[in-house]
Amino acid sequence: MICISVHAQDSTLLRLEGNVIESFLKTSIKYPTISIFFNPDLKYVIQGDSSGLFLFERMIPKKSFELMVKIEADGKYMGCRHKLSIDTNNAQNIICREFEISPLITCIDTWILPDLPFEMNKTKFNKYIYFNDREDSLWADSVIIIWSKRFLNNPNYEDQCIEIVSYSDYNERENVSKKRLEYVYKKLIDAGIPPEKLILTNRNKEKRNYYKYRDGCFPYYLVDNQPFIIDQELIKKTENDYDRELYSSLRRVVTFNWKRNKN
Repeated sequence: MICISVHAQDSTLLRLEGNVIESFLKTSIKYPTISIFFNPDLKYVIQGDSSGLFLFERMIPKKSFELMVKIEADGKYMGCRHKLSIDTNNAQNIICREFEISPLITCIDTWILPDLPFEMNKTKFNKYIYFNDREDSLWADSVIIIWSKRFLNNPNYEDQCIEIVSYSDYNERENVSKKRLEYVYKKLIDAGIPPEKLILTNRNKEKRNYYKYRDGCFPYYLVDNQPFIIDQELIKKTENDYDRELYSSLRRVVTFNWKRNKN
C-alpha cells in the first residue's frame, strides 16, 4: 500500500511509503529498486528491504504536479511504471495504492491432446471436456478429430508416437481404466491415426505425475516445477472434501505423452 502526504508551502514535503509485491502470487519482492522522477532533471533512487517495504521522504518544489515511479527487481521480473498526480495547492495530499511487479512469462505448447476426464466408473467420456481451473469447455469428439488431422499432416511429428495413458481413482472398479484406454484408442483409430502410431499404457491405480502447467503461458518459475504426485497417500491425508474430490477427479482421466516411433 502506498501513502503519499504533501504540505503546500514554497516547497512541499513528500512522504512515500510502500511495498512491492509480485502480481501472480501476491508475495513480497525482496530488495526492489524504486526510481522516482519529478522531471527529467530530478530523479531519486531508493531500495526496498527484504520484505519489499520502502520509504521516501523529501522536500520537493511546489511547482511539481506529478511524479513517475519506476519499480524494478533483480531476477526474472518485468519492470513497471506508474504516474501519480500531486496537487501541491492543497495543504496535504494523500494517495494510497499498491504496486505490483510481474514475473517473466514463459509460453509452452506441447501440441498434445488435453486430458480426457471421465465420471466415476464411466468408460465413455462426456460430450464436453470441462476443466477444473477454467469456465469454458471443449467438444471432445471434435477436438480429437481436428487434432488427429493436424497430427497426420504435420511432417515435424513423423518420428513421434502418441502414448495413451489411463488412470483410475482408488474407489473405482478395477477394470475401468483398461476399458477407458480401449475406448480412447478406438476414437483415435476412427479419427485416422494408424495403430502403429499409438502406444497403450494402463497405469490404473499407480501414482500419477501431474503437470498442471503443461500448455499455455505461465510465470517462469511454474514451468520448471516438479510434477505434482497424485497417489493414495495424498488423497488419504487430504481432509478437505473439495480438494480430495479434485485429486480423485485428476485420476479419472486418459492423458497423452509423446514417444519416439516404436520402429
